[in-house]
Amino acid sequence: GPGERELAAQWLRGWVGAAVEQRPGLKQRADRYLAERLEACAAGELEVVVHHDDLLALPARTGGAA
Repeated sequence: GPGERELAAQWLRGWVGAAVEQRPGLKQRADRYLAERLEACAAGELEVVVHHDDLLALPARTGGAA
C-alpha cells in the first residue's frame, strides 16, 4: 500500500546494492534498473510480494537441569 512505498524502496536499494557488490560489472545496468523501479514505486505502480516461511530450530534438550 501507499504506506509501504518507502519500505519497498529500501528493499530495492538493498537488493540491487547486494547484486552490484557481488558483480561490480552490473553497476551501470543496475543503476538504470533501480532508477526505473524506484520511479514506479514512488508512483504506486510497483508491488513487492515476498513469500517466506519463518523457521525456528532449537537443539534437542539434554538430560541436564534447566
